[in-house]
Parts: sequence; C-alpha cells; structure tokens
Amino acid sequence: MNDCHCNTADIYCIDSNAVDQFILKKIMNRYAPHVTIRFFNSPSKVIHPLLIEDIARPQLVLMELHYPNEPGWKLLDFLEKLPLLLPVVVLSSSILPHDQTRALRYTMIHDYITKPFTSENIESLRKYGLDLGE
Repeated sequence: MNDCHCNTADIYCIDSNAVDQFILKKIMNRYAPHVTIRFFNSPSKVIHPLLIEDIARPQLVLMELHYPNEPGWKLLDFLEKLPLLLPVVVLSSSILPHDQTRALRYTMIHDYITKPFTSENIESLRKYGLDLGE
C-alpha cells in the first residue's frame, strides 16, 4: 500500500484519530498492498480534492462522523447536493443506533462499519472495485 499524499488514491479516509489511521494503514498494507489511501484529518480538508475535476476521484471514501471541531454530518449534507457518484462507508467509533440510522439515510452511504477496522472488513470493500488481490 502506498500512503499517498499525491492527488489520487483509491480510498480517501477522513479521520482525525491517528491510531485509527495507523490500524487502517497496517491492515490494508497486509491484505491489500496495492490499494492507495490518502488521509484527511477533518471533513473540510477533503472538499477541495473532491471538487477538482482534472484528477481521478477515489473509488471509495471511508469517514468518521465525529470530529473535535466539526461534525461529519456537514460534509455528508454538502456531498449529498453534488452530482458525484462516490460511495462512502462510515467507519465510526459510534455504536449509537441513532447515528447508524441517520447515516444510512444519505444516498451516498453504502455501509456503516464500527471501529476498529479489522481484516474481516476487507472483504466488504471488494464491491467498490478495489484491487484487494486474491
């Protein structure tokens, strides 16, 4: 896996927790080394890269819903208004049924995974066209 800081990546991961980023990196590196991930520490930082038309968009966005200074819900509200066909999977520490129900009301949300991300979650990402190997 390439921890990409360039303009393109297979996955955009929006999460302010460095430990959760590390876990995702390690698992993906072991089970899907060809998948590139670009990390963003806040929802507001991912808006510009998603709106640039001359770069390839990611195949998938993984995102947390709760951040210290801004809610992830605002990003979902913003993305819902755009003509992007971009699947988003919530990767959240929240186990509250209300959060899951609310998240799954958004059309771009395809799944809700409770942290921590594990090797068992890898197979669920295959449907997004990621190169996960055999």
